[in-house]
Amino acid sequence: MLRRPALDVRSKNRSGLAAALVALSLAGCAGAPLVELISFEPTTITPDRDGHDDVARLAYRIGRQAHVTVTLTAEDGAVHVVRADALRQPAREAYELLFGGVIDGRMLADGRYRLGIEAVGPEAGAAVTVDGGELTVMNADARPPQVRGLTVLPPRFTPNQDGIDDRVAISYALDEPAEVRLRIETADGTYVTDILADTDTANAPGDAGPHVYDYDAGVDADAPPPPNGRYQVVVEARDASGNTVVERRPFEIAQAGLPNAAFIDDVRWSATRLSLGQTLFFTATVRNMGGTPIRTRGPAPGYVYDNTRTFNQLADRAFVLLARKGPLRGAARVSADTPRDVDIPMTTEAPLTDPPITMAAIGAAGPESGTDADLATAVRSRAALPVRVCGIVHGTDRTPLAEADVYAFEADGDNGRHVVSDADGRFCFDDLVLSPDYERTFARSPGALRVGFTYDDRRSDLDYPFRFQVGSTAALDACPTGPDGDIYYLCLLPNQTVRVQGAVHFVEAPYRRDTNGYLALLHEDVGVMHGPYGVQSIHVEYDTPRE
Repeated sequence: MLRRPALDVRSKNRSGLAAALVALSLAGCAGAPLVELISFEPTTITPDRDGHDDVARLAYRIGRQAHVTVTLTAEDGAVHVVRADALRQPAREAYELLFGGVIDGRMLADGRYRLGIEAVGPEAGAAVTVDGGELTVMNADARPPQVRGLTVLPPRFTPNQDGIDDRVAISYALDEPAEVRLRIETADGTYVTDILADTDTANAPGDAGPHVYDYDAGVDADAPPPPNGRYQVVVEARDASGNTVVERRPFEIAQAGLPNAAFIDDVRWSATRLSLGQTLFFTATVRNMGGTPIRTRGPAPGYVYDNTRTFNQLADRAFVLLARKGPLRGAARVSADTPRDVDIPMTTEAPLTDPPITMAAIGAAGPESGTDADLATAVRSRAALPVRVCGIVHGTDRTPLAEADVYAFEADGDNGRHVVSDADGRFCFDDLVLSPDYERTFARSPGALRVGFTYDDRRSDLDYPFRFQVGSTAALDACPTGPDGDIYYLCLLPNQTVRVQGAVHFVEAPYRRDTNGYLALLHEDVGVMHGPYGVQSIHVEYDTPRE
C-alpha cells in the first residue's frame, strides 16, 4: 500500500505568511495616490540673500515607485524645469525640495509662476499631475556675473620643458565677486583637470578684478601632461545668488612630454696626457630616452673652445642649413655677412661635426678699398639687412633631390625657417635676418639640452663652462614652434641616438697638472639630466710657471 508523503507544516505556514504580507503591501500601495502634495511654502520668495524668505520648501509623498518632474510655469507660458525625471521610491517620510529661484545656473526673473508636480508610474500611461499652487518671485538678482576678456596665450603650447611655449597664461576679469572654477576639457567637453593656482595678481581668487593663471600641464611637477590634441579652457563663475556663467576658449597641446636623455656607451678621449697648447677631444653618445623631442643648440660639434673662454659668448654671424629627405641628411653653414649659394650633399650617415662656414668675397656690393676698416664698416651696415640664401641639395651621385625639406637656422640653432627644394633640387630663403648681438649668443637658454664638459682645477667658476650642441646639425631634426608652427629649432627626436664631439684647446694651464675631466647632459635652467659622466684623469704638462 502506497504511503502519501508527509507535509512540512512549518514551511507551508512561512510561505503563506510571506504571501499575505506581500499582498497586504500591494493593497496598501494600490490605495495610495501616486503623488501627493504635502506643503509648499512660502509662496513668495525674495532671493536677495538677506536671510528672509530666500528659499521655498516643497514637500511631497510618493505612493508607488515613480519618476517625478517638478516645473514652474511663467505667466507667458514658458516652462522652467526645476527637477527632471527623478526616480523616487515610496517612503514614510516626505520628499523635500528646496528652491532658491535658480534653474540651470540662472535666477528666475521677478514674477508669478505656477508649480506643477508630475509623477509617472511603472504602469503604461500611469501619469499624475498635481497643481502645487502659485509662487511669486520678488527682488531677485537675475544678472549673472560677467567674465570679460578671457584670453589663452599662447593658443598652441608645448609643455616639454624646452623653454619655448612651455606654459600657457590664462587671464580674465570678473565684474563682481564670484565662486570660480577653472578647468581644462577636451574639444568634445570631456573633463581633464582643474587649474587651481591663481598667480600674478593682487586679487584673491573670486574677487572682482583681473585674474591670471599659469598652466604648465603638470610637467614642472614631473607629472605626465595630457596627450597632444585640441582642448578648451573653461571658466565657470557662480555668484552668491547662484547665477552661473560659463566661458570657453580653445587651445592646443603639442609635443607634450617629460624630456629624458642619457649618455650611453663609454666616452672616448683623444688623450689622457697633453702639453699646454694642445687640444683635447672627446666623443660621447647620447640617446633620447623619452617620448618627446628635446631642443638643443650650438655651438655645434666641430667648435673648439680655448679653455680661457666659456659658452658665454657671441654666436657666429652665420646661418646653419639642415636638409632632410627620408633617410638622407645634410648640412651647411654660410656666413650672414657674405652669403652665397651653398651646395648640400646628402647621405644616410651624418658626419660627426658640422662643416666649416662657407665664406665668399664681398664683391661689388662691398667696399672698393678692401681694407679691414672698410670691411668692418660694411659688415656693420648689413647687420640688420635681410639677405637671400640659395643653394642646391643632391645625393652622393650629384643627382638633384626634389622635395627635400630645407631649414635655415641662426648659428645657435634657433629661429629656423623652412622651404622645400624644387624639381631641380634648388631652394631659396628670402629675407633672412640675423638677430642682434644681445640675442645671438651661445649663453644658456632655458630648456635647451647641451653636453657640458668641465675639468677640476680650472679658473672659471661656471658649471660646465664648455657646452656643445647634442649632435651635429645633420644628425638632428627640426621641430616646429610658434603660434602657427612655422618657426623651428634643432631637436633630438624620441628614441634617436647621436654622437657628440667636443674640443677644448688648453692655452691656459689648470691649477694642477693632474686633473679630472668629465661630462654632463645639461637641461639648462632646469637641472643636470645625466652626469657627471665618463670621468677621466687628464695630465696637462707645462714648462713655464703658471701666472
